[in-house]
Amino acid sequence: MVRSSDLSIDETGALTGDLEESLFLGAHWRHYVRIGETLVIVDGPAPHAPGPVHVSVPLDRLRVYPSKGDAPC
Repeated sequence: MVRSSDLSIDETGALTGDLEESLFLGAHWRHYVRIGETLVIVDGPAPHAPGPVHVSVPLDRLRVYPSKGDAPC
């Protein structure tokens, strides 16, 4: 799990996907990026053109939880 405000679109991001849509929400832009079969929301300060993008994920902001029924690590 990661917050949309912790992700960013940049040239060196570890994940690649397709930017499908961007919406201006007044204080920031909300970008909808499809990575494989998953739609990821990325909030940012600027608009981006639709098409291929790279998404950065700061490792210190990721939260991993066990699946239901899995024992805690």
